Amino acid sequence: MAEMNRSVHKYPFVIQDEVTMLLPRGAKIVLVETQNGQAMMWCEVLPGFPMVPRNFRIYGTGMIIRSDCAHVASFQDDVFVWHLYEVINRD
Repeated sequence: MAEMNRSVHKYPFVIQDEVTMLLPRGAKIVLVETQNGQAMMWCEVLPGFPMVPRNFRIYGTGMIIRSDCAHVASFQDDVFVWHLYEVINRD
């Protein structure tokens, strides 16, 4: 099997309770941070893979976290610290 070359791409998102992002299938999230006031997600991807929706929830410190979510990253936006979780089961 031929080796596929990967690259890192960034994807902007809005800080809100629920976020659905279109990411290449199999994208590996490597960093979540704000850049010039915009929330960004950097992912290692295989270029050309089809885009698929992935669902996330963003929690503030001290908020109750749903049991169907897995922690991805925490990041700061000015004075706030946010915690990004991927929804792993929508049952």
